[in-house]
Amino acid sequence: MDLFEILAIIGAFAWVYPMAIWMNKLFTKTQVEILNHKELEIGFTSHGPIVNLNMAFSAEHKDAFIKKVQLTIRHEKNETSVFHWEWFEEILLEMDIPESGIIPYKKNQKAIAIKVPTETLTEKKVGFQNKKFKEEYSKLFSATNETYINLTSNETDHTQIKTTKEYNDFNNLFKNHFPWKAGKYDGTIEVFVADRKTTFKESFSFELSPLDVKTLEQNLKTCQDLIENHFVILDPNYRADWKWANPMDLEK
Repeated sequence: MDLFEILAIIGAFAWVYPMAIWMNKLFTKTQVEILNHKELEIGFTSHGPIVNLNMAFSAEHKDAFIKKVQLTIRHEKNETSVFHWEWFEEILLEMDIPESGIIPYKKNQKAIAIKVPTETLTEKKVGFQNKKFKEEYSKLFSATNETYINLTSNETDHTQIKTTKEYNDFNNLFKNHFPWKAGKYDGTIEVFVADRKTTFKESFSFELSPLDVKTLEQNLKTCQDLIENHFVILDPNYRADWKWANPMDLEK
């Protein structure tokens, strides 16, 4: 074997390692781990039933591109609700200010996708809402708003809207879609990742007390007040005061 043959062999072997790395990346599938904070935020607002979770995602083998996160909650009496992510919040930086302590600077945005690099832990506060409620809300709000426009365009007293079917149907929407009951709930977080047919799941559970439910029910009156202010009272300074429940994850 002459020198040129030896060099050719060495050159060929030089490609083996990077080729092996490339092949490994090509055929190795990403794995995603989901972590959620032990404290949950349960609510009900004009957006309907709400679950907010502080979550962390980690990826192995490859960066992960999360395209959807879904949440399924089942009450101990088998009533089930499905929630979809609507927004997420991340802390951009924290500043230590004398006499005020650490102040976080946050960014809130619509949930479209999250990129999770393999090198870091990606932390987000994720807001989940019920898609069916939002669709029904949009339909009833449009009908009520059209009635309001018709009344005002005919120079009719706009407060008469409270006697219309559209207004009362819209008002009843919140009572009819209030899901929270006292008892134990089991939840499943399901993460959908691009280029993966299988999803990644994490389970949790929590319990709402009768006092928690009573607190959340106060928001039904706030929803009615919000609608009345929007169509009747027209106070630009009105601000809704929403009540929340913060149960702990029983599995932590």
